[in-house]
Amino acid sequence: MNNIRTKFSCGLFVASLACVGCGSDMGGGKAPGNAIGQAPANPQPGAFVNAAAPAEPVPPGLYGDTGGEEVAAADPSLPGTMLRGRADDTFYAISNARLGQDRFGRPTIMIDYEVKKNGTHNGIGVVLHGDDGTERTVLILGAMQGHGTLPIEIPFTGPGQRPFPKNIELFFTRNDPRYGQNAPTCKDSNSTVIGTMQKLTRPRNWTKEEQARLSQPPPNYANANVHTGVGTDTEVAGDATGGLPQRYVEPGGHLLGLEWRGGEWDGEKCFGGLVPVFKRDQPATIPARVIAKDGYAVGGVQVQSLRFVDAIRLVFHKIKPDGTLDPADSYESEWFGFPGDKAPKVLSSGGKPVIGIKCQQGAILNGLALVVGN
Repeated sequence: MNNIRTKFSCGLFVASLACVGCGSDMGGGKAPGNAIGQAPANPQPGAFVNAAAPAEPVPPGLYGDTGGEEVAAADPSLPGTMLRGRADDTFYAISNARLGQDRFGRPTIMIDYEVKKNGTHNGIGVVLHGDDGTERTVLILGAMQGHGTLPIEIPFTGPGQRPFPKNIELFFTRNDPRYGQNAPTCKDSNSTVIGTMQKLTRPRNWTKEEQARLSQPPPNYANANVHTGVGTDTEVAGDATGGLPQRYVEPGGHLLGLEWRGGEWDGEKCFGGLVPVFKRDQPATIPARVIAKDGYAVGGVQVQSLRFVDAIRLVFHKIKPDGTLDPADSYESEWFGFPGDKAPKVLSSGGKPVIGIKCQQGAILNGLALVVGN
């Protein structure tokens, strides 16, 4: 099982609805829209701040589409702007945003969309920016079709909540958490509106620092399924068929430990996910970290599993001068996760360096294997 609850028959999954900002000035002038519809394709120059972005040298192949929207300069302080999309992002044309109801009578926003350019980066957030300054982001998981209608369930009112604004700007974004705390969020569609919006959000060019950082690949501990031909996978502990394979490899390196978070599925307490630790100065992604002492690295794991991966104990081996491991000089970590009395399954590298992990990952960690250096 993939541990993802299907919400719509078209294969889209609404993961969350979160308020991410209130009272912020999104910048701009007037950009009239239909009572229910989209912003004009060719807004008047006064519709945006700094209507003409100065020419800025950029690496070739850096930027993607903007849907015809004017682009702001590379200035993060400009109100009402966010990073323009990358060349390999999927870009959407969206229109006809409207209020409706789902089959259960719950309030819903419907957005018509069309994929204008297929990219290697998928997965989107839908930003709902109200004219009262509120902003909400709905995360959409799963592949989208070439075109269709995206339904978004929304709470219009509730205890302690502000009334849902009548005038709303909507657009698609993509966040890339592989870059850690400075993860970029790019605008990957045009804007469309419900009602009349005075202020629209505009894509902006990247600063030189952003260009330099985001032109480089993410670190291997956060970049799954890149080094597919490097290393050999052990057998899987836990559920080998559920979730999707997420393989993290540091070629020529050592797995020093793991970061972990808890989860639960179908009444079973288990790991929600793991992050491999390849370097001691690796920035923390998850607060819970188990790591080897100096001169040692992971040589094996013991895994308790009822159905999914419930608890782990790491086995650390001494690193030899040639980079291989010495099983005769080893020690074990404490059990972490949700240990019980289940007999553990042992995964071992046989003295070869462990260079990564392979996670069968859905909403929780279904299964785990080690990646051993060749």
